[in-house]
Amino acid sequence: MRQFANDVLTSAQSDCTWNRLLSAIRFHLKSKHKIQVQTQCGEIITSLGDFGNKSVWHTAKSFAGEIFLQVSKLKGDELYTSVLHIGREDITSHFMYTVQINSAYGEESFSANHMVRNYADGMDQIMRLRKCVIFSRNIVQKCMTKRSVLKIKVILYAKQL
Repeated sequence: MRQFANDVLTSAQSDCTWNRLLSAIRFHLKSKHKIQVQTQCGEIITSLGDFGNKSVWHTAKSFAGEIFLQVSKLKGDELYTSVLHIGREDITSHFMYTVQINSAYGEESFSANHMVRNYADGMDQIMRLRKCVIFSRNIVQKCMTKRSVLKIKVILYAKQL
């Protein structure tokens, strides 16, 4: 059975109307969006930089043979982070993720767990329904470096069935 991804990145980048075989998603992410798919072996730490000038960050991950897009979006007084599965919706429910940020000097740590959402849910709807990890701007500012960079650790894992 051929599986298609309809508007795979629409929830993350509104200018993308990609509609191709899922097997071509790695090439598309790299060539069109300049997003390199990282293979997760343990935790992945992402640097969210340029706060104030930038409000959306994307990182692609490969884990357990599946492709995921980590999207962090600063809106109002909150930072929303979600992991979106780019693939069949029946597989999405098998995965969860943990997000952790640490204060600038490491004295405090903030973390939360959430279920992976499917790309078809759309990041705006995920944020509206609050079905993702959310940190307040106060916590984010506590954890930013002097150069306005937030280091965010995201760990994907498969749920026990």
